[in-house]
Amino acid sequence: MTTRNNPTNWLAIIQGNTHQRRGWFQGSRLISQEILPSGSTVEWSGEIWGLSVAGTLPGRRITTADIPLQDMYPGLGADRALGLWAALHLWGSPVLLVDAGTALTFTAGVEGRFVGGAILAGWQSQAKALHELTQSLPLATPRDPIPSRWARDTLSAIDSGLTYGLRAVVQDFIQAWRQLYPHSQVVITGGDGERLGRGLGRLCPDLLLEGISLFRAQQIANLR
Repeated sequence: MTTRNNPTNWLAIIQGNTHQRRGWFQGSRLISQEILPSGSTVEWSGEIWGLSVAGTLPGRRITTADIPLQDMYPGLGADRALGLWAALHLWGSPVLLVDAGTALTFTAGVEGRFVGGAILAGWQSQAKALHELTQSLPLATPRDPIPSRWARDTLSAIDSGLTYGLRAVVQDFIQAWRQLYPHSQVVITGGDGERLGRGLGRLCPDLLLEGISLFRAQQIANLR
C-alpha cells in the first residue's frame, strides 16, 4: 500500500480558523487525511499545495485571485471561491455550496460565475458566543445522536436550538435558491456539514481537498 511517506505523493493543506486539515494524495487519489489544530507545524519535505483562511503555509498557496471564476467581489474568501469552482467542475451548473464550519456560508454559482451568497456564525461559533455572553450557560459541543428538539437539560437545549435552528436556515436558503434554479445541485461540506445538512443535499466533506487536487492538476496541465 502506498504510504504518505512515499516521495511521489503530495500534500494538500487547508488552514482554517480552528483546524488544519491535511490530505495526502497519490496523483489525484486521496489516500489519507488528518485534522490538527490550526497553525500546526508542517513537517513534510515533499510537494505541498495549500489554502489558508488564517495564517501562512509552506508550499504553493492558492489565493482567490487564482480561481477561474467570474464576478467575484474583492475580499471573497479563497475557501469559498475554490469550493464553488470545484463544485461547478464536479457537478455542473447551477450549484449552491453550503459550508458548515466556524462560519456557515452559502456560495452560489452559475456557469463559471459567482452569483452571491451569505455568511453567518456556525454551530460552534454560536455556542461559544452563548457561553461568553451569558453568566450561566455552559460551553456546548455537538452531540451524537442529535438530541430531541424538546430537550430536558441545558446542554441538550443548546444543542437542540443550534442544530435545528441552523438546519432551518440551511433549508430556507436551499428553498430560496431552488425557486430561482429548481434543478440546481446543492453541495454540503464542512465539519458540521452532515449535522446541519443531512438529507438536504449532496454531502462532500472532502470538497476543498478535492478542489486543491483539481486546481493542481489544471496548473500542471497548463504547463505542458
